[in-house]
Amino acid sequence: MKLYAGNAGSNVSKYFLDEFNVGLCLSFPLKRKPFREYFGDNGAFSAWRNNTQPDWQKVFAHFQWLQNQKKGDFFVIPDKVTDAKATFALAHKYWHHVPKPRYLAIQDGMEGIDGQIRLMAPNIQGLFIGGTKPWKMAFLPKWVELARFLGLKIHVGRIGTTADLITCHKAGVNSVDSTSWGRNEITMNNGIGGSWNHVVRYWDWVRHGP
Repeated sequence: MKLYAGNAGSNVSKYFLDEFNVGLCLSFPLKRKPFREYFGDNGAFSAWRNNTQPDWQKVFAHFQWLQNQKKGDFFVIPDKVTDAKATFALAHKYWHHVPKPRYLAIQDGMEGIDGQIRLMAPNIQGLFIGGTKPWKMAFLPKWVELARFLGLKIHVGRIGTTADLITCHKAGVNSVDSTSWGRNEITMNNGIGGSWNHVVRYWDWVRHGP
C-alpha cells in the first residue's frame, strides 16, 4: 500500500519520506515543486475548513503546473465537502479538465448512488474515499469491492494511525494519505519522529506480520 504525506517539507519528514518511500500529497493552493512521487489534491477540504469557495480554473491550472514539473500519480476531481449531490454534479461538470489518472471523490451520502458511479467509471481511474472517519471506515469494504469490480484503484484520505493503516492494508486499499505525520513530527509522547512513528509501526507490521 502506497503512503502519501502532506506538510512534509522539513528535514525530519524528508528522512521518513526516503526511509519508507512515502509520496507527497500536494494540495491546492500551496505551490510546492514535487521533489518525489505525488498526487494532486483539489484543495476542497482546505477551502471548506476556511469557509471559502475553490476557484476551479485555478485548480486546473495548478494541476497542469504540477504536471509540467513531474507527472503525478493521480489527481482528485472537484468535490464539495459534506455534500454528496453537489460532489457528483461537480464531477460530471469538470472531470475532463483534470489530468489522468483522475480519481472521483467519495464521501458521506454517496453509498446509495452506485449506479451513477458505474456510469462514470469509463472517465475515471480511481476512487478517493473522503468523508468523515466513522463513515469511511464503515463503508470501506463496499468501496473496495466496487473499485475492484470496475477496475479502479482506491485511495483513502486522512489515515494517520497505525491501526487505520493496517485496516486499509487488510481491506486491499491501494494508497492512503495523512497530513498529521509531517505536522506532528516531534511530539511529547512519541519523541523525535512523532506521528511518523505510526508509519514505522505500520511498516514493521507489513514486514513481520501481526
